[in-house]
Amino acid sequence: MYIEFCSGGAVDSIMLDLERPLSEPEIRCICHQMCEALEFLHRNLIIHRDIKAGNVLLTGDGTVKLGLCATVHFRTYVKTSAIMRWLKYTY
Repeated sequence: MYIEFCSGGAVDSIMLDLERPLSEPEIRCICHQMCEALEFLHRNLIIHRDIKAGNVLLTGDGTVKLGLCATVHFRTYVKTSAIMRWLKYTY
């Protein structure tokens, strides 16, 4: 799997470089794009499993990309009854 170079870096690094918290409009923009990315993954039966600022990458134009280091395909994951119970109560 390949991902384009994200010159903006990871959100956790950006927050450290800024030496201030992100503003509400910045957070809103990042979260909106993250939700769109997660919706795409879930539609394709993929669970991310590791959402954190270090896995949220920004391109040079501010587009959000999710790092997919800990993804699991849904069909692989539902084989255990514990996960089935989790899905029952979560969705």
